[in-house]
Amino acid sequence: MTRHRTTPDTVHDVLAAIDRLIELVQPAPGLRFIEVGRSPDDTDLIAVVSAWRDAGSARRALTSTDVRLQCWALYAAAIDEPTSFESIVSADPATQTRGSSDLAADTAAVRLGEAAGPDIPRASW
Repeated sequence: MTRHRTTPDTVHDVLAAIDRLIELVQPAPGLRFIEVGRSPDDTDLIAVVSAWRDAGSARRALTSTDVRLQCWALYAAAIDEPTSFESIVSADPATQTRGSSDLAADTAAVRLGEAAGPDIPRASW
């Protein structure tokens, strides 16, 4: 999921970039769906939500050279925040499914960028 802040001057470029993004990633292996929404409370805020078979499929499609070159207006309007989430609960009107996390068991102790563990201070690198 990515959120994008637009202005009256940029909204048309961002929406055109979203259309191009959809054209480029729709045939990508692993795409389950892509959906675009606009906040009724803050009309300058647009969200792009996509679901993928796995993280690798999403990364390959969304960071391809064509996407980067042709969808620059979308990236320029992106809000700097986490964009990937794993599904741990899925529900529809009839069922609810709880999945297990794919995160490593030591995720809470070892942060991104730490080589071996929490006992190795970053300053010693």
